Amino acid sequence: MDYYKSGGILELMSNLKVRVWHKGSEKFLPKEEWFLNFNGDLFFYPIEIDMTSFSPRMIRASEDLYEVNRYTGMDDKTGQEIYEGDIIRGKMDFGPAGFIEQQLSVKWDILQGYQWNYWILSTVVVVGNIYTGVKHD
Repeated sequence: MDYYKSGGILELMSNLKVRVWHKGSEKFLPKEEWFLNFNGDLFFYPIEIDMTSFSPRMIRASEDLYEVNRYTGMDDKTGQEIYEGDIIRGKMDFGPAGFIEQQLSVKWDILQGYQWNYWILSTVVVVGNIYTGVKHD
């Protein structure tokens, strides 16, 4: 989660779209169940009441219980948002070898970003994610 903490740019964080995978329950958590602060710390609802001050207090999540996936800013050909950790299928440009159908997981590369320039974006579709696998129709 260091990439959330490394700049503290409030404008970026306020526009950042994420989803949260809970390792214990093995499911994505609905947005109503969590809050990500500007430091990248995840808190779960419900809010517990501090009995000494009778004020609400959110429960901070342990980083080993969850994974945060950022929205890439791209949608697949059906309009579905593409997140880190998604498995996508589509045509990729392999230069002299031509275009080849590929299926890969989406991840951020610190030097090259998401590498969308290799994909023919009009062919890309989300077929699953790294947590639950590929959806079979």
